Amino acid sequence: MVVQITQTLGGKPRAFDIFYNRIPKYLAKLGNLSPLETFWMKGNSKGISFSGEYSIPPILNVAPLRWFLKRPRCYRNCFIKKNSHNHATFCAMEESGGRRSYLIDDLKGQKYRAYHFNTDGNESISLFSEQDNRQIGCVLTSFNVKFTGCVYSIYLLDELPRELVDLLTMFVIYFNNWNNFDSVKEAKEGTPIKKETNSCPEKYDPDWLPANFPDGV
Repeated sequence: MVVQITQTLGGKPRAFDIFYNRIPKYLAKLGNLSPLETFWMKGNSKGISFSGEYSIPPILNVAPLRWFLKRPRCYRNCFIKKNSHNHATFCAMEESGGRRSYLIDDLKGQKYRAYHFNTDGNESISLFSEQDNRQIGCVLTSFNVKFTGCVYSIYLLDELPRELVDLLTMFVIYFNNWNNFDSVKEAKEGTPIKKETNSCPEKYDPDWLPANFPDGV
């Protein structure tokens, strides 16, 4: 399965067209004033809709408590709703040693991790199943300054259920909301766009994509 997310509206708010194997499936739209605004992804048929709403981080994230209990920092907490019902949660994680990742919880006992990399100017995200520490997908990203638009190509194992494909697609919209909120302004001003990098090099496998998509990307 290959999912492509193409930005169609630059500036703020931002809008995206989403294709599954080149077939149009969803439209997504982000907020205008702040990345804390609700964002959504709506289907072209069957009335399927997702929304992301941010919440206050747990009290255990307060620095003294977190250090005392040796807990990872959890921030950018977001509740995902599907057709107005609780569906999943996303959050950014920072563990000891500055190791960063994103936690995706489907609220049904399954969790997934996303690791963001910037290698030689090429952005990518590795997607892992938390249960068996197995890579299930890869996201390649690019930013077109001329059209002030982001393009994401999500490569996922064909065995993944459609519900999980939807969830991981919604995660990429969430990721864009935080990591590229000011990118259009920075690009117009000629300022280098700062990207979040990762300190988990063992999660970056340059051979995963050609091994699972031998026909090319």
